[in-house]
Amino acid sequence: MKKIAATVLLSISLAGCANNQGLNPVLGTDRYSGSKTVLIQPHGADCQSMQCIALGAFWTESEKDKALLTISLINTSDFIRNAYLEIDGNHYALKDGGDLTRYEHPLSNMPAYSESKKDYVISLEVIRKITSAKKAWVFVQTGSGMLSDPIVDAQGDSKAYYAMQRFIQAIPK
Repeated sequence: MKKIAATVLLSISLAGCANNQGLNPVLGTDRYSGSKTVLIQPHGADCQSMQCIALGAFWTESEKDKALLTISLINTSDFIRNAYLEIDGNHYALKDGGDLTRYEHPLSNMPAYSESKKDYVISLEVIRKITSAKKAWVFVQTGSGMLSDPIVDAQGDSKAYYAMQRFIQAIPK
């Protein structure tokens, strides 16, 4: 009986770690314009260290061909200088409009845990390309150097990859 219980617990814990698991997009309506909105919180790329890049996105019907791509640096309070994506060999520079890096401590019981975030206006088509890419990486230049993580490549995929798929699927046709 103990072996069965241990097997069930292990299966449940591994299923919770699957890359295709994560938060669902939040659908809403902008109170001012009445436009439909879609938001997905940042999900981690395929990270190999404690500092990790995560991607989130926001879309509004009033700017239906564009989205805000949120680059989040998990476990660091370094500032974000700039970022770019490389999708199936094509380079996409991200433009931030001069916004500053936001610093957050989302876990009140863990004050040492911090995140740095910056939003970039991007064509919705670029996010669609991520969702069907064979190889997509995100690169972020910080105040102390360069970070990069795969979103998807021959070695595997990430929570960010599936989060972007859920985001695109949630946008009304």
